[in-house]
Amino acid sequence: MESQVRPPLFGRIKRAVMLEQPVYAEIRDDPNALGQSFLVVLLSGICQGIGYFFLLTFAGAMFGPFGMMGGGLAGAALATVVPILAIIGWFISSGIVHLFALLLGGKANFTGFLRAMGFAYAPAALGIIPIIGAFIGGIWVFICEVFAVKVVHELTLGRALLALLLPVIIVIIFVILGSLYFAFVMRPFSRYYIPSTGI
Repeated sequence: MESQVRPPLFGRIKRAVMLEQPVYAEIRDDPNALGQSFLVVLLSGICQGIGYFFLLTFAGAMFGPFGMMGGGLAGAALATVVPILAIIGWFISSGIVHLFALLLGGKANFTGFLRAMGFAYAPAALGIIPIIGAFIGGIWVFICEVFAVKVVHELTLGRALLALLLPVIIVIIFVILGSLYFAFVMRPFSRYYIPSTGI
């Protein structure tokens, strides 16, 4: 039996970020690609962390009360945390979008979708360039995710967009409703609370 050779990691990354749609189906159907997806998210998170390190070091040197050293220490701490948050965010966001994609008629299983979404996160590595790189990378990641949802779940482009945007829209609605509830229901009662004078 002829052994199957796994496609090179960086070749897949290039195809994914260039929006070659067949690569997302290929990753979905490759049960051995989860390690590659994990590595993509981890490396992208490390690049983002380095970008934050440079940004906070510069900000500390220019504006911070503790100077470059203080900004550098804060940046180093953030650079350590960001890759971990990237991996956690990959799992959670993929799960949420997967659920909405299924509600909209999607057909993929979660592990296949998780693998594809890992590669869609690759442009986040542009975050190594503070501010502008993170901005461009964020837009690029979103576009890659749209195609990943479309291909992996076999949805139309419109439904793929909805699967990504509906969770955000729902969160925004809850935030607005919560703010209105506090402003018009809870705030009038605040005048009945008498602050302690400490006497």
